[in-house]
Amino acid sequence: MADLDRIYLVADHGLRYLLDRQPEAADKAVVARLGTTDHGVPAAVPPRREGLRIVSCSTIVPIKRLDLLVEALAGTELPVRWDHFGEGELREQLQAQADAELPANVSLTWRGFVRNADLVEEYVHSPRHLLVNVSASEGVPVSIMEALSAGIPVVATDVGGTGELVRTGVNGILLPADPTPAQVRGAIEQIAGLDEDAYADLRAGARRTWEERCDARALYTRFAAELSGLLEEAESRAAAQEGRA
Repeated sequence: MADLDRIYLVADHGLRYLLDRQPEAADKAVVARLGTTDHGVPAAVPPRREGLRIVSCSTIVPIKRLDLLVEALAGTELPVRWDHFGEGELREQLQAQADAELPANVSLTWRGFVRNADLVEEYVHSPRHLLVNVSASEGVPVSIMEALSAGIPVVATDVGGTGELVRTGVNGILLPADPTPAQVRGAIEQIAGLDEDAYADLRAGARRTWEERCDARALYTRFAAELSGLLEEAESRAAAQEGRA
């Protein structure tokens, strides 16, 4: 660490984690956020009363806790259309659980792996009402950034840097790190039950969060400028050392 000029963390959570353990890095550790590209927002969103369109996007592995989302939706009486994007080792096990537990009013479609650009294009052209992420651990989820860019509110657990994106009442609901199925279901049903103006405010807040914190064009332009400045400093130091030699 002593030999590094800068240490870049993708979230404030990561910065705090590092400095708690290596406080001597305080003068060189900074946050440089990840971002996603802009594909626009939907022209219109289907009414939620016709069925809540939920999306989840992750590998199907234990840490993503998709079984928790199945348990949550098993208890709802709302009409729900749930699409999951992603694959993983627990696919067959989770499908068996969903087949056994989900009621007739909840349909689950397995969408498999999809390119990021294609996924966000689908969010724009086939709008979803809500993204749900109940992971036990995260950095700063790109899946959440992609949803926010399309104006999709988010229900997510307060793990890693997720709380730096998701704010209750602004763009969704931030759950405890280890929620119960009832808490997950309650958050989903709370958003489903909002009046149209309140729900529109959440969608606007989602897009605004993306513009302020996740726009790759702005973030990566600044990051490139920072790296360019570091390179110039390094070259100047090298030239000075050669001169003294």
